[in-house]
Amino acid sequence: MGSRLIELDRQQDLEEIGGTFVENAACVPPEERINPYRLNFDVAGIPRFPFEVETVMGKAEYNGMKSIWELAKDGYQYVFWLSPPGGKSVYTEGRMVVGKVINNDNVEIECRGIVVLESAEKMMEMANELLDRGGMVVDGIRNPEDLREQAIGMNLADGGDLWDFCEEVFGMEKVWKAIRQGDDIKRKTEIVAKAEEAVEKVRTTYGEIDSRNSVMAGAMFEGIMARWGYQIVGGNHGGTNMGAMNGAFGFVFNEGKITRISANGERQSYCEGCRQWYSGNKCPYCNRNN
Repeated sequence: MGSRLIELDRQQDLEEIGGTFVENAACVPPEERINPYRLNFDVAGIPRFPFEVETVMGKAEYNGMKSIWELAKDGYQYVFWLSPPGGKSVYTEGRMVVGKVINNDNVEIECRGIVVLESAEKMMEMANELLDRGGMVVDGIRNPEDLREQAIGMNLADGGDLWDFCEEVFGMEKVWKAIRQGDDIKRKTEIVAKAEEAVEKVRTTYGEIDSRNSVMAGAMFEGIMARWGYQIVGGNHGGTNMGAMNGAFGFVFNEGKITRISANGERQSYCEGCRQWYSGNKCPYCNRNN
């Protein structure tokens, strides 16, 4: 979260952080954790959306977005992208993206990010139901892990309502009711506005936010949002900055380092001295213990 405060000069960054606070909201039901957003691609099929491919999960999710682009280019009206909990991920909850393709040529998709409180096996059953109803994939889906890299394209019969179809296939009646009523858009708009206000408060304390102070700045940001009634928990968007702090903002747990998982599954740390990623306990580039 802290790293996303660094470049908050664009509305898209605020929208992403707002989406995190919607999806990872603490102590609220799934119908209050629906994240509406637009997904756009360039002419080569690269998503105009923050992503990374250095980690195993990042690469899988990038492949999933690429499959969405291919399905849209093939003319499908709707896309469904399921990502189950567990497996090779550290996700504690399932997620599903339901997208309505509003432009097949330039590929623009109106999406809803949905929290799915079901097992990986149950989400595989959901995917199979879509395939049985005429859904198509770019490559085969053989197990729940394949769902992360393979979206499912669908066309509904003339006059078919997307949210009625979702309710029939997935259940979760309150989720689709909230979308029909526009409650998800109202909540996201409210949270994005509060996030913008909170960012300005953080900047009065930290000024320029960069990798050296982003964890503490992010923790302050999360604390402000929590006091305003928007508390989040770690989960599908990773750990929180508050979770990396030892109570007061000035003390960071050892496990609160800025870390990532490399493409070969190795945990790496970020050196705040020379700004390099490294493996092990000490940075080999500047010999610093971070």
